[in-house]
Amino acid sequence: MSKMGDFDAVRKDIIAEMKKPGYDDGSAGPVFVRLAWHSSGTYDKETDTGGSNGAGMRYEGEAGDPANAGLEHARTFLEPIKK
Repeated sequence: MSKMGDFDAVRKDIIAEMKKPGYDDGSAGPVFVRLAWHSSGTYDKETDTGGSNGAGMRYEGEAGDPANAGLEHARTFLEPIKK
């Protein structure tokens, strides 16, 4: 698995996860794109908060929003890489 700061290893691990069957169309790729889209959509230019860098999608405030339903699958796929 990836080590913190080893972005090449993280990229390889994400690609490997995307190739694993187990999501509704046989790839987690589309749900990863949706997670990235929803995460970036939380960015607030005025307060410089949210967005992908804040990782707010991991927490109930964002994760529990009905618009983000189903994204727990992407977080579950990515959890082993985070560790």
